[in-house]
Amino acid sequence: MLVDTPLAPRQLLETTQHIERELGRVEKTSSDHEYHDRVIDIDILLYDDIKVDEPDLKIPHPLMYERDFVMTPLKEIMK
Repeated sequence: MLVDTPLAPRQLLETTQHIERELGRVEKTSSDHEYHDRVIDIDILLYDDIKVDEPDLKIPHPLMYERDFVMTPLKEIMK
């Protein structure tokens, strides 16, 4: 889903994490290979042409290219 937002990347992360908590998410995955069941997971895949490389925020999302469920719709949008 494409979203227009006035929020900066850090503000957007804080907002999405708040939404996740409000919807019942209680634990973040601690590593790329360890997954926990969760009610919702909101990822920031891209943010304009901005690149962010911080411990808790990476844009573009580092695993998006490995996920067909992300790349297939993204390719359709980008046509």
